[in-house]
Amino acid sequence: MRLVYQIPLFILFSSIFNANESTNLLKNNQKHKGRLKYEILNRLTKTKEHLIQLQSFNVSTDFGHIPIYDICTAFLKEFGHNSADFIKCSVEKARPFRFCESCVREYKRAMTTFEDILQDDEKWSGCRNVLLKADRIQVLDQVYNNIRNVWDQAYCNGCFKTGSISEDINGTVKFQYSKISNTFNVIFKNMTKCIKMHSNVSLDKELLMDDIHNISTVSACDACSDLYDDMNREFKDAMKTSQKEVCMDLVDMMNYTRIAWGVKLNCTKSYKTNAGVITITALVAIGTISFYVVVGVKGIRVQKKLMIQKRMSVRSDAASYGATTELHQDGLDDGNGLERQALCS
Repeated sequence: MRLVYQIPLFILFSSIFNANESTNLLKNNQKHKGRLKYEILNRLTKTKEHLIQLQSFNVSTDFGHIPIYDICTAFLKEFGHNSADFIKCSVEKARPFRFCESCVREYKRAMTTFEDILQDDEKWSGCRNVLLKADRIQVLDQVYNNIRNVWDQAYCNGCFKTGSISEDINGTVKFQYSKISNTFNVIFKNMTKCIKMHSNVSLDKELLMDDIHNISTVSACDACSDLYDDMNREFKDAMKTSQKEVCMDLVDMMNYTRIAWGVKLNCTKSYKTNAGVITITALVAIGTISFYVVVGVKGIRVQKKLMIQKRMSVRSDAASYGATTELHQDGLDDGNGLERQALCS
């Protein structure tokens, strides 16, 4: 939220002489909260007397009395106010998780204020060095990084169109949901209405484990099965297109729906039975194939042994009858007469 008190110069000059009147005017211009521009105040502090008078003038805001000349204090208070709003929103929307879509305004305002501090260099008021580099703790940096980490780890940008989150000078945050967010939210709302219509289960509230018990609602399972299939299909498509970096709001919606569908409504019993049948069938098929493979391997080894034994029996018969001429014809002679001599002896 850029802090700019857009007040005519003659009103600012009159504030030096009439503090009460100027306080009321500044209160009425809170809608223009934003960056206190250093160049506007510099026009007022042309003399030392003007600066002394301005130092005694305070503006009453939502977060206390702030001297209008103290730009760095204005930045500090503004960032503290916006970051506190963001943390409060993120805690309240943690369960059920609707953090991204619900806290986008608070997130953008905190980011804008910090960006203003980063841009405020020596040319303006030098608040960047005063607020961000004055000590080793760097509290503002750590708060900013924590806000960014929570936002990024939840893949919140996936809920919105790229570059659609913006803030104008009046602090109005504008954004557009992504295509998958719009589609998924419509299906989720229809699914919520369908389940509420046929049971007492609510998808938009926290599902406490103490409240989960099997409620056989056949009508809800039958009536809402198409919507449930649509949700699963859209979620799987989102996982593929975004490389599993789906906005956490959508992930939580899907998780809640699956818990309600399977655990609370008890609509997935048939899937458990089918899984058992498929498992048994697969085991039988694997066992049959393994049996035939083992038999085939063992059969080949036995055939090799029989061939060796048959050759040995032929040589033994030939030796017993002393048929040296037949042995030579069968190819048992090595060409040097060694085999014939051995048999004759």
